[in-house]
Amino acid sequence: MNRYVPSDACVDAPESSAEPPLQVQFNNSLLDVYLFSLYLQARSPVMLVYLLGTSAFIGYTVWSQVDAQIRSFVLFLVPTVLCLVLLALAQMLILLAWILVHRDKTYWHSRTLELTDQAVIASTELTRFEVHWPAVHKVLRTSWCLYLQPSASSAHCVPRRAFPDREAFARFSALAVELKARTKLGSKGGKSVESSPSAQSMTAHTGGCHCGRVRFQVMAPARIEVTDCDCSICSRSGYLHLIVPKSRFKLLSGADALTTYEFNTKTAKHSFCSVCGIKAFYVPRSHPDGYSVNARCLDEGTVEHMAITRSDGKNWEKTYASGRAKPVE
Repeated sequence: MNRYVPSDACVDAPESSAEPPLQVQFNNSLLDVYLFSLYLQARSPVMLVYLLGTSAFIGYTVWSQVDAQIRSFVLFLVPTVLCLVLLALAQMLILLAWILVHRDKTYWHSRTLELTDQAVIASTELTRFEVHWPAVHKVLRTSWCLYLQPSASSAHCVPRRAFPDREAFARFSALAVELKARTKLGSKGGKSVESSPSAQSMTAHTGGCHCGRVRFQVMAPARIEVTDCDCSICSRSGYLHLIVPKSRFKLLSGADALTTYEFNTKTAKHSFCSVCGIKAFYVPRSHPDGYSVNARCLDEGTVEHMAITRSDGKNWEKTYASGRAKPVE
């Protein structure tokens, strides 16, 4: 959240021959996230200079306005400390606002965080999201918490108290850092054959809009890979893209209820239900020869896993330098 904080914060994990725990159950805590944010800023020379400099300047300004006869170091120290406290409280309010705006409704629910060689899986009673390690934004650890940010709008602070003992926490956090580090040092090639859609059996997924007038069927694996785009329209609608070729998509009903919205290059055809307003699918600019299905509009029961990859839609032309993405299989 703060571009001035150091790129990582870590501690040495104790050596142990025991296998690290692969999952942990915990609750997100505003206090944990806030204290971790303060910790990172305390490690940043730039932020320390900024905070202390601002507070000292305000303290000196107040001190200089006092009559020379009653000036003392206390009159400088008190407003300086008060300014630091107010800045800390302001940061907590900003952090709370950020959580309320960007987090899902299950953010405060008890959740399970599971580590695998390929992905990190966060699940609650209502949701289950799988994010492959190359797409994970950040993994940072300290002696008292593990900060894991799967995407731009999702972050978790796993406290040490969620583990049975200190060593279990240290091994789990060390494993998370190691798995993330492997993706930086590993090959930059594409997906393995096992993860490609053509190598997996297809499942008939159905879905539709809120009112039920628009219904569709899409052929895709039971373990789907979707994209979380942060462009101006996707970020506002919370759209999760499941890209498929036209041959694997079938509109079952509601063609007469669809309305199309276009903007900018007008390549994308944003089709939405004219009754309830839900965009369940559309023709995307990145894949004009296919369809993007909103994974949030799929019916329950056929999706086993959902791996989410972030896409930089704010810089669309840079992300898709050729004017479109690689065709889907």
